[in-house]
Amino acid sequence: SLSDLTYRSNYFTAHVTNFEEMILTIFGNLSLLITYLLTLNSGCGNHLGSTITVKRTT
Repeated sequence: SLSDLTYRSNYFTAHVTNFEEMILTIFGNLSLLITYLLTLNSGCGNHLGSTITVKRTT
């Protein structure tokens, strides 16, 4: 029936939208995570560099 087809297309559209949102959320979280890891990594590098420098001077 026509109503059945409408229901199916609405159902499909809703799921595609949810899927797109999920992908966007995942990619958003990934980019945040990568940024965080890079920041953390550079922070550790700076910290290691400063401790090495301190050890050299003393």
